[in-house]
Amino acid sequence: MHNHTHNDPVVALPLYRLMTWLDPQFIQGWTIGGMILARDHSGDGTARSLAFLREGWAANPKCVDIPCQIGYTIYTRRGDLSEAIRYLEIARANGYPRRHQLEDQEKEALRTTYHFLALCYRDAHRADREQDTLQQGMQVFPDDNLMPRIWKKAGF
Repeated sequence: MHNHTHNDPVVALPLYRLMTWLDPQFIQGWTIGGMILARDHSGDGTARSLAFLREGWAANPKCVDIPCQIGYTIYTRRGDLSEAIRYLEIARANGYPRRHQLEDQEKEALRTTYHFLALCYRDAHRADREQDTLQQGMQVFPDDNLMPRIWKKAGF
């Protein structure tokens, strides 16, 4: 394509801040804003992202998506497995009991939670927890393609 450009998502950050001030229960505003902030690899992007996400989580303590995003950000940006696992387990605990009532966005966040939780347990050399997580995840999401591959690669 010619004469086609994209704006840097960072220019939309004030909009996400405004949306979350106006509607603190707008989960996507928190998660997308957090992702945009985490893109800044200069040093404080991760800290700013986590602070923003934690603010959103305080306003939405029972959601799945925000603690999942916090866990994912910690896992991918800091590599702190125990802290990432803590948040991902919170996301699972928030979603699993309500799995049949979750809206599509939160259902996908729960699926993502199982993916990253299994990977964190793998990286932490906790095969027992990885196996339990994958078993439960495959029961909740029998159509998922990734969890059976992780299971097979782990040799369960």
